[in-house]
Parts: sequence; structure tokens; C-alpha cells
Amino acid sequence: MAAIVLTHAHSDHTGFAEALREETGVPVYVHADDESLAATGKRYGKNEASFLPYLRFGHAWRLLAHLAGAMKPKPVRELMTYSDGETLDVPGRPRVIHTPGHTSGHSSLYFEPAGALIAGDELCTLHPLTGARGPQLMPRAFNLSSAKCLDSLTKLTRVEAEVVRPRRAVARGRRGRRRSRASDRPDVVVEPRSRRVRTSHDPCGKEPRWRP
Repeated sequence: MAAIVLTHAHSDHTGFAEALREETGVPVYVHADDESLAATGKRYGKNEASFLPYLRFGHAWRLLAHLAGAMKPKPVRELMTYSDGETLDVPGRPRVIHTPGHTSGHSSLYFEPAGALIAGDELCTLHPLTGARGPQLMPRAFNLSSAKCLDSLTKLTRVEAEVVRPRRAVARGRRGRRRSRASDRPDVVVEPRSRRVRTSHDPCGKEPRWRP
């Protein structure tokens, strides 16, 4: 492994980055606006909606149970920061596209020679709180600003990517077995130019529609 590149510094993305950095010495990259979050684990700012209205959905309770059983990640003590437009000197040489909204420093990574875009949590294919399927923004309870997320999504329409890799979520059936559907698979393709990104179906608060 040559490097760890974070799209943003929420704990479910920093994960074991610090443990791996300590063990192997690999550098950990994050956008400068998320450096403090990665280094301290303390969030800044307030998400734009409450989590509580989502508790009427079983999917939200399953997420809470999963998070309760997860270990708290260590803050990353040494970080390399990147900025918008920078090409990182790591394998694949991705170009950084700053896509704030989910966090202040959230960024997408464009691997131009491969025609691939890592969108991070700018998009997801399974609503983590309601279970709604299809390409969509993360819920308002997880975003600093969904309006900024939409502005960031407009940035991505200028990217000539054949494959866009959004956040992947895994759904499980009643017996705990993984259900594999197109929206859960790693080769899912989202087409930002096609207007097929859903942004206004969230039952716990209206979200602005995306108009390219």
C-alpha cells in the first residue's frame, strides 16, 4: 500500500487509517478543510436536519445498531492535506474535485486515464436511514448543507467519467443474508448528466432538486 486518500474525515471513512499509518508509515491524505476533523474526531458545524424523524424507519435502527457495535476510530495524528484541482502523487494520480456539502472538505477523486470518478459521500445508492434505492444525495441529517451538495454535483457534470463510484451501502434480508441488487454492486454507474439523481424524495424534509 502506497497511501490512504480520504474523500472526507467522517469516522466511518477514517476507520483504521491511523492504525495502518502507525504500522506501515503510509501517508494519509485529506482535504485541508477536513484536516481538523480527521486529527481530532470532533465535528464542527451542525448538520442541517435532525436524525430523530428518521427513527420511524427500520433502516435507521439497523444503522444505529451497526454504529453502536463499531469501534471508535483513532484520530489521525499525521496528515497530508490536498486542495481543489490538485493531482495527487499516489498510484492512479487522481485529480481532486472539492465537493463540499456533506462536510466542508468533502472531495471527489477523478482518475482521468481510467475514466473513473470516486464520488465518496457526494452520492449514495441506498439511503442509509430510509432504505430508498437509487442514486441520491445523502440525507439532510448527515449533511452540513444539501444545497452545497447540489452545487458540488453540478461540478461533477463537467467530468468525463465513464464510471462513477458513489457510497456503497449493503442491505440485508430478514435472515441477515446480503441481498445483491444493482444499486448495491460495486460496478454501479451513476450518470450525473441524465437527471436521474434523486434529491427530493427524502420524507423527513424537502431537499432542493438538481437542475443542471
